[in-house]
Formats: sequence, C-alpha cells, structure tokens
Amino acid sequence: AGPCPSDIHAGAISTPGGNLRAYLENRGFTQEELARRLGGGTLKQHVSGMELGRRPISKAVAEKLAKMFGTSPARFI
Repeated sequence: AGPCPSDIHAGAISTPGGNLRAYLENRGFTQEELARRLGGGTLKQHVSGMELGRRPISKAVAEKLAKMFGTSPARFI
C-alpha cells in the first residue's frame, strides 16, 4: 500500500505546484481544462510542469489562477 491520500495532500500543499494541484482537484478541473481557461497558448503540458515544480508559475499566471480560484496569487508563486 502507498502513502495515505491525506499525507500526499498535506505534503503537496507546501509548494506552489502542490497548491495548484489541490485547487484543481477541489474544483474537478483537468489539466487540459485549466490550460484552456488560462488561454494564451497554455498547454496541458505547461500545467503539468507547473504542478510538478518543473515549470515556474509566472506572476501573470498566478494572478489568473488566484482570480479563478478566489485566493491570493501568493499561493502559486
């Protein structure tokens, strides 16, 4: 058996990518849907990279995410 889902969730929230993942799961958004909502040529692979911490979340994207999810941009930077 793997780690408890609550352990994964708790650890994920400590990073901008983890916060993004938690908000996506909470809203039931797929990476593809979020990429479409962000617009500007954002691809599903970009969203995946942001979640995994392989791609930084720009201030502009953080502001779009904050507006979309009703939170502070600081959660994603």
